[in-house]
Amino acid sequence: ELIVDHVTHHSKHKTCMVWKYDKRPANGERGVYFGMIPVESNSHEASLVIPYVRHCLEALGVQNGPSHAECILTAGGPVLVELN
Repeated sequence: ELIVDHVTHHSKHKTCMVWKYDKRPANGERGVYFGMIPVESNSHEASLVIPYVRHCLEALGVQNGPSHAECILTAGGPVLVELN
């Protein structure tokens, strides 16, 4: 699961950070959140999710403000989990 944070001003979306959740087995559970790991902006993962999230922001008509999106990468590409 990847997180993409943006700030938007006059419909121009600027990526602030891309993160990946650090989820591991613990206490008998499969996916316990241990933290977040920064993702390089020039990585393959970032090259998929940044344009996708910007398209989502445009589709929602976001013109100003911060945003936080969570995506899952699938074989067919990114899938939006939430955007707020």
